Amino acid sequence: MKKSGEIKIYSEHNEGSINIFIEDSGIGIPDDIISQVYEPFISTKEKGTGLGLSIAREIMINHQGEIEIVKTGRKGTTVKISFKSSFSAAEEQNDGKQDREKT
Repeated sequence: MKKSGEIKIYSEHNEGSINIFIEDSGIGIPDDIISQVYEPFISTKEKGTGLGLSIAREIMINHQGEIEIVKTGRKGTTVKISFKSSFSAAEEQNDGKQDREKT
């Protein structure tokens, strides 16, 4: 990614999962390696080790989560990491109400 690029991080809570999206404004991942990005030592960077996404995937698997590249192109890449949630959206809203009522 160029030094003048941007990284955006945002999240959403669906029934049963919490999703975190990491979006950058780099050059994207080339089509010829997109299917290999989780394999160790695959990198497009001159000094890259190719271990970042491989290690991130193992961490997510060990925590019953998932990592997925949801978009890539000339205007950047978006990666989604998902965790199982024990709260439903209704419970979360209810918890927020209770907190406000107590203060």
